[in-house]
Amino acid sequence: VVVGKSDALIHLRWTGGSTRFFQEKIRFDQGIAAPLSFVVIGDAGVMFLGTDLQLYVTDGQTVQALPSRVQRKLQETLDLTKVRICSAAAFPDTDTYYLLYPTSTSDTYSRGIIGYNWRTQEFFHHTYSGQQFLRLLAFRLSRTTANLLIASANDLVYQIEGADDDDDGTPVSRYYTSDWQTFGGAGYKELHGVDLTFRRRPQIRVKVEVARDGNTQWLWGKTYTLQGSVGNEDVTIHHTLPEALPGQEFNCKVSFYHDGTTQAGELRSMMFKYAVNTRDA
Repeated sequence: VVVGKSDALIHLRWTGGSTRFFQEKIRFDQGIAAPLSFVVIGDAGVMFLGTDLQLYVTDGQTVQALPSRVQRKLQETLDLTKVRICSAAAFPDTDTYYLLYPTSTSDTYSRGIIGYNWRTQEFFHHTYSGQQFLRLLAFRLSRTTANLLIASANDLVYQIEGADDDDDGTPVSRYYTSDWQTFGGAGYKELHGVDLTFRRRPQIRVKVEVARDGNTQWLWGKTYTLQGSVGNEDVTIHHTLPEALPGQEFNCKVSFYHDGTTQAGELRSMMFKYAVNTRDA
């Protein structure tokens, strides 16, 4: 059992002897910032918000921080004055950890939510405009029904995780990023393009863009269809830049746009095309 404290993590183990329990401090120099963020995530361990306002997962032996792209989004939108009211829940149907958190000093409760899949490392973020929530719960109406993710406000209970793939008739768009890639080491490179493989989906378009060196400005965006060829399961896109892009680290953003609500896009692989640049920056 992992026990979270405000200044430490403790591994509590049943021994079965005269001393029934043995406790050992886990090597981790932070504590738990929000008690209700401390949630068991299946067989992967426990996930929580640390006192340094980073999200972590522990298996009782080691502690790992979530990817930097998740941490950045949380830091950009979290109100630091009300961290203790953050709450979380694990949704077993999709292997996803959900964290509700306040986004503004004017919030009474929480309007921001981050969902992180602990199997695939995919995540999403959303800020609610009409509701503020107190707690999250994975809930099953009966033994034979699927789980629901519900959240309580100060007067009503809402279903958060649903099976809908459209927003009141409007197809939902989304994007993925590769996060910053150094291609194995520091130093300058030249990015020439990105090769991407998608599952063939005629009703979906994708926009591919790139960025360099931590810059949030996306460059050389181009939109492609996933029409592909009948009989082929995959579609390969060669996104070639009009000129070499020099830098030390690079990011690729893929935005999905749905022309219908019956197909889900799937990015299967991404490969950067680059060369080492030995010239001065």
